[in-house]
Order: sequence, then C-alpha cells, then structure tokens
Amino acid sequence: MKGSNFLNDGFHGLCMACADSVPGVSGGTVAFLMGFYERFVGAIDSLVFCGKKEKLPALLYLLRLGTGWALGFGVCAVLISKMFSENIYVMSSLFLGFTAAAIPVVAAEELSCVKNFRAVPFFVPGLLLVVLASRFNSVAAFSSLDLAVPSIATWLILFAAGFIAISAMILPGISGSTLLLIMGLYLPVINAVKELIHLHFAFLPAVAFFGLGVLVGLAGTARLLKNLLEKHRAPIIYLVLGLMTGSLYAIYKGPATLSEPQPPLSLDTFNLVAFAVGIAVIVVMYLAKRNAEEKISVEKL
Repeated sequence: MKGSNFLNDGFHGLCMACADSVPGVSGGTVAFLMGFYERFVGAIDSLVFCGKKEKLPALLYLLRLGTGWALGFGVCAVLISKMFSENIYVMSSLFLGFTAAAIPVVAAEELSCVKNFRAVPFFVPGLLLVVLASRFNSVAAFSSLDLAVPSIATWLILFAAGFIAISAMILPGISGSTLLLIMGLYLPVINAVKELIHLHFAFLPAVAFFGLGVLVGLAGTARLLKNLLEKHRAPIIYLVLGLMTGSLYAIYKGPATLSEPQPPLSLDTFNLVAFAVGIAVIVVMYLAKRNAEEKISVEKL
C-alpha cells in the first residue's frame, strides 16, 4: 500500500511538473483536473500552520509529490529549453491547446459555481490582469539577464519571480510559467535549471534564489487560497477562468519575450497538430479522472 501511495503521488507530482514547466496550464490546474487539488493545498496548509500530529502525514505526502515533481521538472527543463528556442511557434501552439481545453473542463467541473451569475464580474479582473501585463511588457525587461553571473539585484528579481510564479501555479488557473513568460524570465530560468542538471554550478545561486522564492510563496499562499476556496468559491472560480482566458493572449505574445524577440503567433505560424495534441492531453487527463471517480463510486456501493 505504501509503495502504491508513493507511485501514485509521485505520478501526480510528475504531471504537475510537466504543466508547471510550460506556459498555459498550471500545476494547480492539473491537480484540479486529476482530483487531488484540495488534498495538495490542505497538506501545505497543515505542514505550515498545524500541529505535529497533522504535520507528519502532510510532510510525507508532499515529499512523495515533490519527488515526482522534481523528476518531471528536471526532465522537462532539459527537453523544453531547446524546443522552446528552436520551435517557438510549435510550442506556443501546444500551450494554446492546453489552455483552450482546460477552460471548459474547469468550468464543467465547477458548474454550480459557474451558475452563480453574481460572481461573473470577477472574470474581468482575471482577464485584464494577464492581458495588460502581456500588453505592457511585450519586450520583457528581464529576458537578457545572465544567470551564470547574477548580481544581488538579479537574485532579488529571481526570488520575487519564484514567489509570484508558485503563487500562480498553486491556483488552478494561470500558469506560473505564463507569468515568467510575460516577465521574460521563462527561458532564462529553464536554461539555468538545465545547466545545473548538467553540473554547471555557476547557475546554482540563481536557481537557489528562485527556489527560495518558490518555498516562501508556497507557505504564504496555501492558507489564503484554501480559505478563499472554502468561503468564496464562485468568485475565485470566475477569477481563475478569467486568468486562464487571459493566458491565451499571453501565449500568443510569447515569442516577443525571447532574448531575440520574434513576431507573435499568427495564422501562418500556428501549428494545428501541436494545438490538437495540447487539447488531447487535457481531455485524456479529464477522462482518466472521471473514470477513477466512477470506479470509486462503484466500490462504495
């Protein structure tokens, strides 16, 4: 049973990492689609704020999840950094597919919240937040940072970026990688992780400060999100849907955030096959979750 838990939770972490490593769908969205989101956020909250009795099970669960996440993120960092640089329009089309498919899936899963039309106005700030950030930062300020020889200012930027990115990754909506893309830090961070995996330790301080921001962000946002989802679920779901819809624009503008800016995605550069693959991945995940829920329901009868 313990081995089964480790494999299952490790696989969940790996799936989250695959989402977290690309702009579009967040790891929180994957956790939501696969049915372990509430457990994930609750475990972080228990580890930080609860007593010893609750801390140990939460720690063990997060270690299993984190092992899969670290493995998945490392593999994706190596693969994606080259693909993102050399095949930006294919990757952008793939990310669009992820996000376009995830929006109706999240809406379907939270249908009771979506039917609460008083919460509809919360869609607008979520949408505007991402669109305006992308609009006013089409040539990102941080895309030319040299993370092999970071300054103190660069360390602070990376810490803040890690904090912001993980806060988004926990929320089932906007991807933290999308925010890094908007800031122009996506490719530098992915490349730094890849270089560190290849034992180029000059990148260790940069990755460490980014990781520290991630840890602080985890501790600082888990309880807030848990409480908001418990007490104000419908407005948060509409905010999430707005963030996800705005992410479509951020991904469209993504090529402009490279160190050598490229034109935004267009009909000529759009890759239909990659877009379809992105949709298929989300659909398969959703169907797998529904199948697992049906089996549990049958077993309880």
